Amino acid sequence: MIQRNYGEILQPYGINGTANGTTRGSLPLRISSILASEQPIAHRINKSLKILGEFVDVSRIYIFENVADTNRVSNTYEWCNEEVKPEIDNLQNLSYDDFVEWRRMLENEGLIKSSNIFDLHPDVHDILSAQNIQSILVYPLYVKSEFYGFIGFDECSFKRDWLPYELDVLQMASRLLSNTFEREAINQEIRNSHAEILKINKDLADKEQFLQNILGSAPIGIVLLQDKVIEYANEATIVQSGYSKDELIGKPIAELYSKNKHDAKQSDAFYNEIDHAGISSSETYMLTKDNQERIVRVIGTPASGLSNSGSYLLIAEDITEIKETENHLLESEERNRRIIEASIDGTFIFDNKMKPVYANASGCEMLGYSAHEISDLNLEQIFPDQSAVDEFKRIIETVRNGSDFKGDTQLATRAKVIVHAEIFITTINLNSELHFYLSVHNITNRKNNEVSLKQSEHKFRALTENSKDHIVRIDKANCISYCNGAFLNDFDLDFSDCAGKQLTQIKELPKELVNGLSNGIHKSIEDKSSLNTELEFRYRDKVQTFDWTITPESDGDYNLSSLLIVGRNYTQKKLAEQELRIAKEKAIGADKLKSAFLANMSHEIRTPLNAIVGFTNLLKEENISDEEKTEYIDIVNKSSENLMELINDIVDLAKIESGELTLNPAPCNIPTLLKELHLLFEKRMSIDKKTHLKFYLNLQDASDDLTIICDRSRLRQILMNLIGNAFKFTQKGFVEIGYTLEEGNVRFYVRDTGIGINADKQSVIFEPFRQADESTSKHYGGTGLGLSICNRLVDAHGGKIGLRSEAETGSEFFFTIPLKMQPNGQNNKPANQAPVKKPLKAITPANFTWSDKIMLLIDATSTSQLQMRKVLERTKITLISARTHKSARELLLKRNDINIVLMDVDMPGVELDGFIKSIKDLGIYVPFIGQTSQKMEPKRLSYYKNVGFDYIFEKPVNSDELLHAFNKSLNGTNVLDQA
Repeated sequence: MIQRNYGEILQPYGINGTANGTTRGSLPLRISSILASEQPIAHRINKSLKILGEFVDVSRIYIFENVADTNRVSNTYEWCNEEVKPEIDNLQNLSYDDFVEWRRMLENEGLIKSSNIFDLHPDVHDILSAQNIQSILVYPLYVKSEFYGFIGFDECSFKRDWLPYELDVLQMASRLLSNTFEREAINQEIRNSHAEILKINKDLADKEQFLQNILGSAPIGIVLLQDKVIEYANEATIVQSGYSKDELIGKPIAELYSKNKHDAKQSDAFYNEIDHAGISSSETYMLTKDNQERIVRVIGTPASGLSNSGSYLLIAEDITEIKETENHLLESEERNRRIIEASIDGTFIFDNKMKPVYANASGCEMLGYSAHEISDLNLEQIFPDQSAVDEFKRIIETVRNGSDFKGDTQLATRAKVIVHAEIFITTINLNSELHFYLSVHNITNRKNNEVSLKQSEHKFRALTENSKDHIVRIDKANCISYCNGAFLNDFDLDFSDCAGKQLTQIKELPKELVNGLSNGIHKSIEDKSSLNTELEFRYRDKVQTFDWTITPESDGDYNLSSLLIVGRNYTQKKLAEQELRIAKEKAIGADKLKSAFLANMSHEIRTPLNAIVGFTNLLKEENISDEEKTEYIDIVNKSSENLMELINDIVDLAKIESGELTLNPAPCNIPTLLKELHLLFEKRMSIDKKTHLKFYLNLQDASDDLTIICDRSRLRQILMNLIGNAFKFTQKGFVEIGYTLEEGNVRFYVRDTGIGINADKQSVIFEPFRQADESTSKHYGGTGLGLSICNRLVDAHGGKIGLRSEAETGSEFFFTIPLKMQPNGQNNKPANQAPVKKPLKAITPANFTWSDKIMLLIDATSTSQLQMRKVLERTKITLISARTHKSARELLLKRNDINIVLMDVDMPGVELDGFIKSIKDLGIYVPFIGQTSQKMEPKRLSYYKNVGFDYIFEKPVNSDELLHAFNKSLNGTNVLDQA
């Protein structure tokens, strides 16, 4: 900010003694001349502020104007000295409520003057200090004696003592600006008043033009007469008469009358009635210019607004066509009467009291009465019963209220025979009285046919609704008129979703089905013959195949009326065909694979055997060095390991294929296993001369305590296979092994920078005897069994295996094992699970033998039964099993030699409440031990004790704990306190 010389400011003429040539004496005159100029007001005010600011040499000069009709104010004009920051954008729409003291000083004291803003009220100096203002001088602005706003000087450079002439200058400026704003307001009011006058004049002109347009465009003639001479005629009069406007003006009205039919007395009476009653109407005959006679209805009134008597305003309507129509109606009345009498439909007319007054010949014949008998009938004789009479009365009341009726009813003949009829009822006026007109069409034969048709339709619907085939009828508008239950149920539709819609409008139908049927319909219509087509579509993630027959249906004139579409589900048949074809292809493929496998196996077995035999013979030679012996022994060992791995893979695959593979779950420390494998393969790298590769081990921080329940030897086998493959197919770069924890699983991975696997080969490498590239076996060796075995072993652990790979870049094989984590030094219970019982005392492996005991195992799953048989093999106990609680109950009732029961409490269909009690009520007392997969809580544990269980274990169960519980129960020990 510029630091100006205060001494200069004291000069009466501003900087350098002048302010752009303005002196104190000439300043008011100059500002007045600027404000009084014809320039826009903003230009005048900004120029005046610039002159004032330069003259006084302040930091900033500004004007604030009140916002109309509110308690708010905005900075509207501002001038700033050099390098003084403008504030106008920040000072808009401010509320006086935020600085009440400011407004009070301006209105009550007439100014705000301060050399130090901190001498002012806090509400004021807080606002000013935010703008770096140190001194201030402000005067109010008044327009029409009302507080309008204010003008002020800001000094931001120093604390300024305001001089008398500066006060005079700003006060003078406030008065001049107040006058300017007031003049501007007055001028605006004048402009607004002038605009209002112009608007009123325009509205008057528009109304006058509007009236002229109405008169000119009126469809009826309008004539102004003075002493029965035409003074004015509108456009309709000119058109109807055939005369021009000039020909009509000044013509006596009598010259337009028809000479032959004009009645002078009637004409005089017309004008006399106007003079006395103010209005009169008459019908007369007028002649057009071309002597055409027209019938005109004339309404006359005195011409208001005219002082002369004898002035009339006539409104004339040409009713020639109306009169001709009336004559035609009279002629047609007789014609219509004859038509009604000759109609085959009955016509009846009832009076307002619902008594028949007329019936045509067909109506009389329909009911069996003569014409003169009809008027003597009552409703009870015309209708078959009281309900029909009441319904007719209700319909008449509806018609009386203005609604015509069309519908069906029943009538009764003289012989009490029922007549089915379709009736139409409306109102007519006869002799100025309300009557009801009935048109009755005999539909008895049609009704009888409909009954027969409905019976046929019922039979058809019974057949179609019970059919498993899809049946759809399409009308000639290509919309669905019928579809059976099988079609609706299979696509989860209601008939309301389909009725009247085209197939393409039903969004629930598969797109492939709609497109196929639409094409078939088009072809069937085009060929005018039945069409058979097979369509395959996907619905709810299932592929279905239907055989469709599309048959055109014709009406009595052999025109196409509809299409019948019948679809039969061929999905199972198609699947069977596909399965047979796939099985055949698989058999052929398997035969080829096994042939290739056997050929490859011969090579794979011979290769290590040849090495073993060859280098063993070389070791017999006497003149070989120790270094060569070591090398030969390493080769023999490596070949032996390869041969052993090959045989193990074959044996494992045979076990897997025969279902004999079993897991031996036990705690396994993951970091220890990975470190062991890392050390093993580092030694192999040295033997295989692959020390140029890097082998990384990635263990998570603080992961030495990670232990899971798994088959350690099988987990080691999986990792060995994956790491071995990584080294086999990696010639440069690195191999990395490690694990991560995610979503309740341990995720193991093996990464390498080897040859990689193409995307199209990745889906087959986990199949037996397959490799990503069958030619790799020739270069790298191998049988293609390793990954298949890994896949089966991971699946047996309840995990998933997969890979990410890119050719020539590398691969990452990964698999998951469910996490049952436990820190070292704690019991082998799954982490985050509450204990289900107090530990048995001194649980140690024991050699239990119960060869004379029988156990009943109640479990619905074969795997659980097999597992328990394996656990109990060494105890020599006899194990019998039941898959349902019903069969278990029968066994307990039939046999009295069962010593103990082991039961899965989560079996479906088992009602535990009362089950054990009902057994004991029969005098059968055997210990019950339960297993559950649910989390054990005190409330649940108490429930199991109450229903009769001696022990309850949470899966997975420790075998030794379970055997100790069996031993306690078989030896008659009291129920264990597990709470």
